[in-house]
Amino acid sequence: VWDIPLNAMRLVNHGSRGSARNAFKHVEYISGGKSGTAQVFNLAKGQVYNSKKLARSLHDQALYTAFAPYEYPQYIATVVIENGNGGSKVGAPYIRKLLDFAFD
Repeated sequence: VWDIPLNAMRLVNHGSRGSARNAFKHVEYISGGKSGTAQVFNLAKGQVYNSKKLARSLHDQALYTAFAPYEYPQYIATVVIENGNGGSKVGAPYIRKLLDFAFD
């Protein structure tokens, strides 16, 4: 029953269309991950989110969690970056560095 969500998390880091695939290119281990974004404020009806027009303090929070190795996890790491916008672009590279360090 866990195979489907775990495989989806593997594809986030290693799939051809995974949101964190760039951060996890050329790793020597297989991992699984999940990105997240948390809004800092609510948009008015019909309002469009545009981070370029907002004060930095209003940018979304960026979250990323990953575990490795995929088959028999030994490590799990989570990062929350205040006003970081997106978890995969901002958070995943930090998690990659942490996991690389753990496996080194």
